[in-house]
Amino acid sequence: MNKKSIFLIITIIFTLALILPQVSAKYYSIENYNITYNIQENTQIIVNEAITYYLNGSFTELYIQKPDDIIISEYNGYIEKDKNAEFIFKNKNESISGEKELILKGNFSNEQITAYFEYTIENAILDINDSHQFFYKIYGEKTNKSTKTNIQIILPEDINNTTYFMHVFNKDNYKIEESKNILSISKNVKSNEYIEINMLIPNTYFTQKSNYKKEYTSKDVLKIENKLKKKLNIGLFVLEHKKIYLLIYTLIGFIGFYLIWRFFGKEYSKKEVNYFGEYERDLPSKHDPIQANYFANGRFTKYWFGSIIMDLVNQKYLNFEKDKNDDLILIKTNKKIDILNSAYKSLYNYITKKMINNRYNLTKNKFNLVMDLEFKKVQKEIFEYYKNWKTEQELFEKKGNIYFSLLFFGYIAIYIIFISLIFSKTNLIAPEIAYMTIPMIYIFIISIYLKIFTTFQKLVYKDRSTFLSNRFTKKNRVLNLKWMNFNRYITDFSQIKKYPPRHVILWEKYIVYATAFGSAKKVNKIIKAHNLNVSSNTTNMMFLATYTTSITYTSLSNGSISGSGSSGSAGGFGGGMGGGGAGAR
Repeated sequence: MNKKSIFLIITIIFTLALILPQVSAKYYSIENYNITYNIQENTQIIVNEAITYYLNGSFTELYIQKPDDIIISEYNGYIEKDKNAEFIFKNKNESISGEKELILKGNFSNEQITAYFEYTIENAILDINDSHQFFYKIYGEKTNKSTKTNIQIILPEDINNTTYFMHVFNKDNYKIEESKNILSISKNVKSNEYIEINMLIPNTYFTQKSNYKKEYTSKDVLKIENKLKKKLNIGLFVLEHKKIYLLIYTLIGFIGFYLIWRFFGKEYSKKEVNYFGEYERDLPSKHDPIQANYFANGRFTKYWFGSIIMDLVNQKYLNFEKDKNDDLILIKTNKKIDILNSAYKSLYNYITKKMINNRYNLTKNKFNLVMDLEFKKVQKEIFEYYKNWKTEQELFEKKGNIYFSLLFFGYIAIYIIFISLIFSKTNLIAPEIAYMTIPMIYIFIISIYLKIFTTFQKLVYKDRSTFLSNRFTKKNRVLNLKWMNFNRYITDFSQIKKYPPRHVILWEKYIVYATAFGSAKKVNKIIKAHNLNVSSNTTNMMFLATYTTSITYTSLSNGSISGSGSSGSAGGFGGGMGGGGAGAR
């Protein structure tokens, strides 16, 4: 058997393995759903539901659910082909769904079958001040299958003397007919879609008043329905022009964020700050390595631990050596620490306190630091110091970030207001809402913010952790450019070889700052590749830099320091009684 035949057989087997489980899976559909509401003169309603299922696989129950606030009586059910199917009624505390259930129990398998349910509703006709009201979901929202439905509402007298409002989602094969005392509604309904009616019926149609009274009038109902109609018309207009609306909505985001970035987020150019340097061979300012990294990269360095240790060694507050086991040992000197800032003092005091005979084995202790509560306290003090320093220095302009936030939340607010004003108290148009809002939100959050801003941030601003709308002030932009140029100089093979440091001792300073920038390994590679003239102390410092760069304790680094209505209401979608749904299991 050749390779092609083997490949073909494997492909067929794999395809069948994917298809067969789907073919053999248990599922059902509802082919037709017919409901009749026969409104009696005594205000009761006799309901007949006929549901035609197509069953694939074995099922033991066909059922309908009704909300607990519906009072039903005289219930029964049967199967078209088997009058002896067991009928069960369950209250909400007995059923799986937590609602009242009318169930036909039996063995149903691979067939088309029609289930019939009959029951009487006691409390669906409401006695309002000048009329009666039938405000009801005549097709329930919990039927999770699409189907064709035919509904009849039979009145005691002529339909022409009533006023009614239909709450339907779309006109998908929707048809409504009046014939004497019968109102017929037919429609193709989608999964979890409901149909609701709000009908005002003259008192004369009933021989007695309903036991369920509400204190409002037919005028109140009409007023609310008219308001609802206006809202719905706006909603339908938007839905009909959804592509234009979506385009405008999207452009607002793109244009708005671009303008904020352009005028408040884009860093000042070299021309605007009158600085045109390409490289800096000397330290641009007297800031310590962690502060320098703020200027170079706009964020707190994750190599803060190594940076401070390296600087303490460079300034002769600590020495170091390797012992016979190749462990790295920090050694205390006699130099006074009076002029050190509080962050440096915190780490220095911690290290010296843990020393034995003025010696601290960093190799043996580096993994224990994470669990040491005292060290965590030191971390917190260091982070707070630099957080406060950043705030006091006012490194970044804040206007852009404020406008950025306003536009961001304003954009979301438009969406929320749109939904709440137009589609309040209804889930009739949920499929269309989903169609519109999913692209809106994803275009906004993913395309604009995550994709464009984050990618631009990484490429241009060296992965700064602040928003792009937080640019450096003019004064600090100069330092930003200088420190970036300094970092460029110490990591540029050609520049280091052509323009070496003016003094060999400067290498030690370079390595301290390279540690903070995360460039220590690259600088070490440059020195070795070009066989540059460095002192033995510089070589030792390179070893220390390489070693401490592996100690980041990132758990507290960048992120820590960088910056429907109730039953019988007077109107509105979903405000009436009824609901529930049908299914099989």
